[in-house]
Amino acid sequence: MFKTKLSLLALLPLFLIAAGMPSAPARALDNGALAIHIADAPTALFADNFESGSTNNWSQVSVDPGNQVDVLGSDGAVSPEQGGKMLRITEAVTTTTSKVELYKNLNTTATVLYWRAYLYIPSSDYNTFTNEKHWSLGTLRGDIQVTDPVSGTTTINRDVAILVMRLRKTGNVLKFAITGNYLQFGLYDDAPMPLDQWVLIEGRCEIGSSQAVEAFWKNGALVKQATVDYSDVLRFSKAAIGFSSQGNYADTGVVYYDDFRVSDGYTGSGSGDTTPPSVAITSPANGASVTHPIDVSATAADDMAIARVTFLLDGVPQYAATGNAGAYTWSWNGAASPGNHTIAARAEDLSNNMSTTQINISIPTPPTSTPTATSTSTATPPQTSTSTPTPPGSGPRNLNSIFLPLVRG
Repeated sequence: MFKTKLSLLALLPLFLIAAGMPSAPARALDNGALAIHIADAPTALFADNFESGSTNNWSQVSVDPGNQVDVLGSDGAVSPEQGGKMLRITEAVTTTTSKVELYKNLNTTATVLYWRAYLYIPSSDYNTFTNEKHWSLGTLRGDIQVTDPVSGTTTINRDVAILVMRLRKTGNVLKFAITGNYLQFGLYDDAPMPLDQWVLIEGRCEIGSSQAVEAFWKNGALVKQATVDYSDVLRFSKAAIGFSSQGNYADTGVVYYDDFRVSDGYTGSGSGDTTPPSVAITSPANGASVTHPIDVSATAADDMAIARVTFLLDGVPQYAATGNAGAYTWSWNGAASPGNHTIAARAEDLSNNMSTTQINISIPTPPTSTPTATSTSTATPPQTSTSTPTPPGSGPRNLNSIFLPLVRG
């Protein structure tokens, strides 16, 4: 696994309602209040298997003149992957801006989305190209809030491609990749893209407070994962499928789609990764008596890759760390009442498998100090004698000195 660094602007709160964007849970991976919990059964935000025979389920269909979108039952040697209908997109205009795209507006505050589709790439349309070529197959799009660090002016760039599903032909080999027009990363499959057959492709994008986690699968097997740092504020707004030349690559082509889905959890082919990750809390020790601040450490590993590790206090999420780092920490500075508590670490992999470990800790009752008693009595002042000295001759007399015995001679 590798990590791509992107230095942008300072971290910001979520989009302003005054700017016309709905409120969404901000800093979901920074404060642990995850916007969604990826369950074993993911929620499909949108799905189209084209069995309706039309593209009416989509919010917008954009077809440049000369290009074409068709819902077909069959097309020569190509039959639907499942059911009786499939979508064929034909790009016949050789200009660098030519495109065909179907958009679906997503009313969601989810911070994790999965783009999934069966793709059929006919070799006859691609083997003739010998130079490097790029085609876009679909996107997860969003709105990006950017604030100028000097002036403080906030602007919102809408409908930006956050995740791009892509075909790339280089060295006369056609490969699948996912990239980002805003998030600067590129994940390229090392193996060639199978041609003349249906291939299940699924891409994942998780947007946290300062990191995005990208990954993609081919036929249920994880191919690549990357973590990208960023500093603006993102929100998903649209999912799209389509076909367009990228950059200076003005070429034609045909691609078929079937069973398209956007969900908040991994869907896969039903035969993908089912092995849960391992997780352990390494500090503090189970049964420890602790005082604030507390540094909680955990390790996690998976046969594929770790998506996140969430720390919980008494069953309530407190902080989530993303990425396949192996070691994760949470610095607990918040207040907690004296007594017994539980700390848990929950590890989740990219396929929604999860494991949880828990320890017990105690917070001692702070000692109560007894105040020193202070006397409030008034001191008795020293007494002063008021007796009057007895003048000479005024005191008691010794009668013996008065009445002397008579001496008779």
